[in-house]
Amino acid sequence: MSFHQPPRHVSSPTRPRHRGGHVRAGLFSALLLLGSTAAAQPSAPPAKPSALNNGSAAEASAYYKKLAKTLNFLTPATVESKANMQEMLNYLGYSELSPEVVEFEAPEKLMGGGSNPPTASAFPYCGKSIELKSWKGDSLNRPNTAQGVTTSTTGAGNLWTAECVGDKVRLKSSKGDFLHRPDSNQGITTWHTGPGNDWTAEFTNGKLMLKSWKGDYLHRPDSAQGVTTYHTGIGNQWTVVEPTSAPAPAFPYCGKSIELKSWKGDSLNRPDTAQGVTSASTGTGNLWTAECVGNKVRLKSSKGDYLHRPDSAQGITTWHTGPGNDWTAESTNGKLMLKSWKGDYLHRPDSAQGVTTYHTGIGNQWTVVEPTSGGTTPPPRQKGDILVSRFFAPKIVNFAVAPEKRNIGWRRLVRINSRPNSEAAKHHVQSAWILFNHFTSPPVHSPYGGTPPTEQLKDSPWGKVKIVTPGNMKNGSVNTQVALVTHCKATKEECAEVDSIYWVDFGPSDKGYKLSYQLDAFFDAGNLVAAGDTAGAAPYFVPNGCDTCHGSLKGQAILNLLDTDHWMDRLTDGDFPALARPDAPAVLFDAGKDTKSPQYAAAFDIIRTLNREIADMARRINNQSFQLAATDKWLQLHQSSVQPEPDLITRGFEFANLNHPLHSTRKPTPTPLKWTSKAEDKELVGLLNKYCYRCHGAIRFDVFSKDLVADQTSPMLDRIDPNPAQAKIVGFQMPPDRELPAKDKQRLLDLLDQLDQETH
Repeated sequence: MSFHQPPRHVSSPTRPRHRGGHVRAGLFSALLLLGSTAAAQPSAPPAKPSALNNGSAAEASAYYKKLAKTLNFLTPATVESKANMQEMLNYLGYSELSPEVVEFEAPEKLMGGGSNPPTASAFPYCGKSIELKSWKGDSLNRPNTAQGVTTSTTGAGNLWTAECVGDKVRLKSSKGDFLHRPDSNQGITTWHTGPGNDWTAEFTNGKLMLKSWKGDYLHRPDSAQGVTTYHTGIGNQWTVVEPTSAPAPAFPYCGKSIELKSWKGDSLNRPDTAQGVTSASTGTGNLWTAECVGNKVRLKSSKGDYLHRPDSAQGITTWHTGPGNDWTAESTNGKLMLKSWKGDYLHRPDSAQGVTTYHTGIGNQWTVVEPTSGGTTPPPRQKGDILVSRFFAPKIVNFAVAPEKRNIGWRRLVRINSRPNSEAAKHHVQSAWILFNHFTSPPVHSPYGGTPPTEQLKDSPWGKVKIVTPGNMKNGSVNTQVALVTHCKATKEECAEVDSIYWVDFGPSDKGYKLSYQLDAFFDAGNLVAAGDTAGAAPYFVPNGCDTCHGSLKGQAILNLLDTDHWMDRLTDGDFPALARPDAPAVLFDAGKDTKSPQYAAAFDIIRTLNREIADMARRINNQSFQLAATDKWLQLHQSSVQPEPDLITRGFEFANLNHPLHSTRKPTPTPLKWTSKAEDKELVGLLNKYCYRCHGAIRFDVFSKDLVADQTSPMLDRIDPNPAQAKIVGFQMPPDRELPAKDKQRLLDLLDQLDQETH
């Protein structure tokens, strides 16, 4: 018996309606957790209409209090006012890490412990201080300016530290920034982050050539002074010189984590603020990493910036670069004194708290303490403790915006295993899956590190005019979601009280990573825009919005597949023209675009490892789920292959939900239906992949299971083309994130109707 009777799909409202009694109110629009912006701290905005049970601020508040009590994360009384990303890292046992480091540090450095891609072993100067001499006889030089590169015959700026990352080389200057190839036609500058810092080392006739990410080379032109980039010529060749008499540091703590205790008994402290220094008896901010540069010492804080003497009459702060970061270490009576570039010393005054600078006095003397293994120094990170992957994220995009104007979504996923004996581990939290969400507006393509300043000469009535576009140091996460994944090994009774995942949401990184009740996302953007809400965003509150998108079972949520093949599909379907540009970043950001390179294989292997963990977690919580079947299919296709699988039929998997009420209305089949190579199947799964997979790769059903789609044909037809009464129901129409093009909408209706008649 079929839900439908001919004639089929005449124009609404005269088209006969499908049997609506079987369209359950619980068939929500499929919404994947994680979206655009969120409140910087808990607030209670009115919930906007949504097809999803997206909860409320009151429910989120109660949930956080319960979480605090169950997991001993702060307390029910303090969690809403004090919780932030730093507190979460402390809870997991990583107090030495700061939120900024977790969000922005290079993945290979953060992972450590052997998870890095292969090192550039062909470059023999990794970790060394080198000088690059040009064919003109001068050397590559970092001048004493805010930014830039030139050439010079002498000076401290001639020394560069070679850092090898994967098969790339980075040259760190005496100022702490890196040799950088900006996204311009030609040129060289310095910058702290971004793909422009990565160079490929090539040797010819004993000379070094540095190839940029743009394909040209570091070049010394035939001019009095300066550097640029160019494709050919003798100016591309550099002689590497290792200084023979680099000053040996007299400071015995180079590279070590130290604490500086004052004469007052407290320690030099980096507080959890945007900038600044104080003193405190305890806390992660008491640890500083000593870096030795020539005969100077730099103290790197737990926040990633440096102890800094500004250009003022007196005072101390923190900053990322500049001469104020350099200190001269002096010793007196076994105490350390740090002399600034201004000639005064780091000083602890006779006050309740604080630090400054001064020329004399006992406040200038500090005791260096190396924390022991039983103290505040954390144990070394092991291979696999932290995994990082950065990738294109179509699921967080606002599809109600025209493709050419559409902001592009990117994610940085950091999976951190709880340290043994941490408070998290004591309460069954196995790992934290931290998702940072970033956006770029076309045609800007710097989703994580921001963009360096650019200079451009333009014609004017007065001749050529230099136009400077300011850079943006960091493109921070607009909202960060955390899934605390548990693995309870206690008694059955105790484990019954433990949720599979606990959800935590943090607001924008530039607002301090503060606890938030909700994420504001674009999952219902199409419906909201149609209703007059031009922003297209709605709040989805913890935990309702999270649970619904991750298995729909409260207390038994599961993680969702990282589907690299689907991400690749989206490059060619017209939804993201900005990513078709030659200078656009790779879908797997750290992999590059050469799918046969070792770099690609190393980055892909991290995704593979994460998907294996996702499958293990799903097997433990719900081994009969379609989400597990989909993840197992991906792992089967990519067991040894890193190549994208473009064939949608090959990616289909067998899965049937025999207990679903709609399944009983179908014609019986001996095995679950599979997508075939028939033209109709290829076209239908292609349309479903583009317009429906965003939601229905995780909620209710997966479009790559033909059997599950066949169960849903009647409600899908109603949802895609609702009658006037249905259309008035908020969130009824599908897809909820956009208005379907008329041609594609009609083909979806025709093909689904055909499938319905074949299977019912």
